[in-house]
Amino acid sequence: MFKSYAYTGLNYARSKVSTGNNSISESAFGLNIGLGAEYDFGPVLAFGDLKYVVSKFDQPVFSIGIRVPF
Repeated sequence: MFKSYAYTGLNYARSKVSTGNNSISESAFGLNIGLGAEYDFGPVLAFGDLKYVVSKFDQPVFSIGIRVPF
């Protein structure tokens, strides 16, 4: 019923800010490193994970949700 997992992956992020006639744009490649867990409720799966994005835009990301397999 309960599963845990670890993962890693690559990403590409882009940010753009426009104010009037000025525009600033940045982009970066990064590495995702994460841990997660999943619980089986029968017809649905609840999950939560925490990942850290290592790049110019370093940031932690926490996600929770419900998956419905089909």
